[in-house]
Amino acid sequence: MLASRWHKTVWRLAFDRRRRVLRTSMSRGGIASGVSAVSDVVGGIVPKEDAAGDKTQDCREFVAILWYLIQVDGSVTGEEKTAFEQLALCVDESYGSYAVELEAECASSLEMSAKEFGLSSGAKIEAQKIIEALQPSCTDAKLLCWNLLALANSDGVSEEEVDFIRFVSEKAGVARSVFEELRNYSDAAGEIGSAREQLRRSNRSYADVEPLVVEYEKRERAILEAAQALVEDRQG
Repeated sequence: MLASRWHKTVWRLAFDRRRRVLRTSMSRGGIASGVSAVSDVVGGIVPKEDAAGDKTQDCREFVAILWYLIQVDGSVTGEEKTAFEQLALCVDESYGSYAVELEAECASSLEMSAKEFGLSSGAKIEAQKIIEALQPSCTDAKLLCWNLLALANSDGVSEEEVDFIRFVSEKAGVARSVFEELRNYSDAAGEIGSAREQLRRSNRSYADVEPLVVEYEKRERAILEAAQALVEDRQG
């Protein structure tokens, strides 16, 4: 399991700047792909009201994909639940007003699909319906992939979650090579972050540890800047 404090630094480094520089919207419904830190835990998609003012329904659909992700392996940890709720509030500040209703709707849909196709396939089916409705742009699709990886990493990524994210990314139009590259960036940042936190928890002196910590943080920034460039590349 990768559950550790590395996300508190890693995702913040990646997304604080993106909130200022990236403002493309979903082709249907106005979910902007500007990103901010979510209580210093995961990166999130910041909603932006479209011309018609119909933000809530689109946000609900986006949050539903995140909900299906944390359900797909049959076990929702406290870390996942907390990260999901924080990310959902970043997507839509009014999430709390319909959280119970949304969860009930998603649970009902997933239960019906899972009875016929199994939990993993059922979650994919429900997510695919949403993707087909949202029709995300290239940048939005990659940003969705990146944020799904962030959410999955809140307590360690299971094989079922990786499979789900890969499927959703493919249906959203993310090339397999791009998905693998984003996943590699995520894994690399996680490994570096874990090593950095182990150093900080060690009994070594501050003078010994701090230069190494700074070096790890530089490597994290380099990885996350590469990931940001990949997400923003409209050709990928």
